[in-house]
Amino acid sequence: MKLILAGSGGLVAYLAWRSLGWPLLHDAPLMYYIAWVIGQGGVPYRDVFDMNLPGVYLLHMAILDAAGPSDIAWRLVDLGWLAAIGALLWLYARPAGDLPALCGSVLFALYHLSGGDWRAGQRDYLLCLFLIAGAYGIARSFERDGAPGPSTLAGLALGAGMTIKPHAGLYWLAGAAIVAWGAWRAKRSAVKAAAGMLLGGLVFPALVFGWLAWRGGLGPFVDVFTGYVIPLYSRVGRVAVWRSIPGYRHGVSSWALMGLLAAIALARPMPGAARPRRVVGARPRQVVAAVGVLCGALHFALQAKGWEYQTYPLMLFLCALVPFAVARVAPAARPGRPSYEGAACARPDVCPRAGALSRLVDRAGPALFWPSAALSRAGALAQSGALARLAALGALAALVAVLGTKGVEALDAPWIADKARRVDAVTRDLARIMPDGATVQVMDVTEGGIHALWKLGRRQPTRFIYDFHFFHNEDDPRIRALRREFVAALAAAPPADIVIFRDTWNRHGYERISDWPALAAFIDHAYVLAVEGDAYRIYAKRPGS
Repeated sequence: MKLILAGSGGLVAYLAWRSLGWPLLHDAPLMYYIAWVIGQGGVPYRDVFDMNLPGVYLLHMAILDAAGPSDIAWRLVDLGWLAAIGALLWLYARPAGDLPALCGSVLFALYHLSGGDWRAGQRDYLLCLFLIAGAYGIARSFERDGAPGPSTLAGLALGAGMTIKPHAGLYWLAGAAIVAWGAWRAKRSAVKAAAGMLLGGLVFPALVFGWLAWRGGLGPFVDVFTGYVIPLYSRVGRVAVWRSIPGYRHGVSSWALMGLLAAIALARPMPGAARPRRVVGARPRQVVAAVGVLCGALHFALQAKGWEYQTYPLMLFLCALVPFAVARVAPAARPGRPSYEGAACARPDVCPRAGALSRLVDRAGPALFWPSAALSRAGALAQSGALARLAALGALAALVAVLGTKGVEALDAPWIADKARRVDAVTRDLARIMPDGATVQVMDVTEGGIHALWKLGRRQPTRFIYDFHFFHNEDDPRIRALRREFVAALAAAPPADIVIFRDTWNRHGYERISDWPALAAFIDHAYVLAVEGDAYRIYAKRPGS
C-alpha cells in the first residue's frame, strides 16, 4: 500500500503542478459573470436567467472578492478546495488507519485532476466539501449515541450544500434518519436527535433565500424554476445512466474498479461464528458512506444529463469507502472479532452502537451497489480477509494507473488552447468595434461569449446569458413566451453588437437563427455582419437603425 500511495501521491502532485497553467474556461466564467452582474446592482433571475441556485452566486462573489479574477487565482481556489475535501475525507476514514484513510483522499484528488480544465470548480465538485463534512458529523453523532452537537453541525453543512445543489437534501434526510436511529438504540430521544440535524439544515437556506428576497429576486426565482427549470429544463438532454459511463474517457474501467473496491469495503470485515453483537468502530463509517453512495447515484440519475462532473458526489462517497477495502484486518482481543489495524476506534466498548449498522452491511453490503454476479463474487472473496485485501490493493493500483493515464491525457487537451484563443479573439474583435459603454448580446452557452463580456465588463440588454432555452420544446407556450421576451428586449434597447456562436448546446449551426423568423428579421433589418470569426459571427448595428 505504501508503494501505491507514493505513486498516486506523485501523480497528484505532478497533475496539480501542471494544472496551474490551465486558464479559466467553460462554466466558471458564466458564474463569475453572474456574480459580477449582481455586484453591479443586478437582481438574480430578474436580470440574469439561469438554472442555478443562489448559493452558487454568493460563493462565486466571495471567491471574486477574496481571490480576484485571474486564472491563477481560480486554480489556487480549485486546488485549495480539493485539499479541504481531501483533509475531511482522511478524517472521515481514519478509523481504518491513517495510511488507508490517505488512499481515499489521494484517489479523490486524482479523480478530480484527471477530469481536466472544464471540471474545475463545477458546482457538483464544490458541493462535495459540504457533503463530506455532513457525513463526518453524522458518523460522529451515531458513534456517540445520537449526540446533538455533531448532527447539528452536519445539518448546517448539508444545508449550505443545498443552496448549491438541492440534491444534497437527499443526504440530509437520510442522515437525520441515521442520527435518530443511533439515539433510539441508546434509549435517547430520536426526535430530538433528528430535529437538531433537520433544523440545522434549514439555517443556510433561510439565510440565502432571505438575501435573495432582500435583493428582489425571490419572485423571479420562483418564476424561473416553476415556469422553466422544473417542467422543461429537467427534461432536456436526458441520458440514461448506463449510457453515460461508456462515453467518458476510461469510464468503464475506472467505474468498474471503483465498484469492485466498494463491494470489498462493504463486505469486510465479516464477523466470525460468534454472534455479531458488537463489531469494530469503523462499521458506522462504512454504512454512512454507503448511504452517501446511494444518494450520490440518485444525484447523478435524477439530473440525467450524463455530464461527468455530476458524478462527483457518487465518487466522493466511493472514495470514502476505499480505505476500508485496503486496510489490514487484525484479530481483536476476543475470538471471531476482526478489527482494523491502526484504527482510531477499533474497540467495541468504545463504539458500542456499531453492531446494528454492522448487521445491516453484513446482510446487504454488496447489494448496495450494482448487484451483478461479479460484485457478488467480490463480496464472497472479501470474507477471506487477506485475499480480499490483496484484491483491493490490486484494484486500487489499477485504478491509479487508469486515472493517471486519463489525467496526463487531459493536461494539454487541444480544446483548452482552442477555446482560450476563441475567447481572446472575441474579446479583441468586440473591443475594436463596439462603442464605449454600449451593450452586447451574446447567443452562446459555454463557447466563450459571456467570458468575453466579463473580461470587457459589458452588460447585455436582455437577461439571457444562454440561448439553448429557445431551441427545445419550441411549440411549448412557455418557450414561445421566452422567445417573445428576448426579441422584445432587443428591440426596446438594441445592443451595439450581437455575437452569435455557430453551435449551442442542443443545436448546431447558424441555421437555428433563420429558423426563428422574428429574430432573423430583427437582425437582418438592424444589423450587418462585421466579423466572421472562428465558429462565431459578430453583427454590428447599422448606422441610424
